[in-house]
Amino acid sequence: MTALEYNILNFHDKQRLLRDYGLFLDEKIVESRKIRVYALGDFFVEEGVQIDNDSQYFRALESLLDSDQYIDPLHVFHLN
Repeated sequence: MTALEYNILNFHDKQRLLRDYGLFLDEKIVESRKIRVYALGDFFVEEGVQIDNDSQYFRALESLLDSDQYIDPLHVFHLN
């Protein structure tokens, strides 16, 4: 499965795949929500979560550098 194919899935299928096969990497709090990042096969998934732990959205990313909310590119640039 590719990131594009994942993004086309409905909310519940995205959630099920992430829970069954995703590898949790990290979480951070931005304003009044949490953003969790998972590895899923050859791509990453960003999950937006309300403070009460209800999922708001799932978005697949080819690279963690594609996320403007989760990662500050200046902090991970040295990893390349």
